[in-house]
Amino acid sequence: MATAPDNSVYVTGTTLSFGAGDRDAFLLKYNATGALVWQRTFGTAPGEPFFRADDFGQAVAVSPNGEAIYISGHFGNGLLFLARFDQAGTLVWQRTWGGDPTQGTSFAHGVAATNTDV
Repeated sequence: MATAPDNSVYVTGTTLSFGAGDRDAFLLKYNATGALVWQRTFGTAPGEPFFRADDFGQAVAVSPNGEAIYISGHFGNGLLFLARFDQAGTLVWQRTWGGDPTQGTSFAHGVAATNTDV
């Protein structure tokens, strides 16, 4: 969970309720009074038989000016991800990295934002 300068609150995690399929990372935005403003999912759709497309949101951070929201986590195939959203919940960019999924899963445990948005 992270707060923005306007006192809105962002939450990330994992859901089975909605999204691309299997488990998906989610990003929620609540306003200062606690009302849900929007919800987004981030992840991959199942693509191979017997392969679960599980995606896990682990951490969220908001830039000091409140214009950029970042979530980090990992995909079920072992890759890490970092995604940037804007205040409206639009995906701006995403990056993935990691090793061979046969070598095990990598885990993201945090994310931080600086004064300079990229």
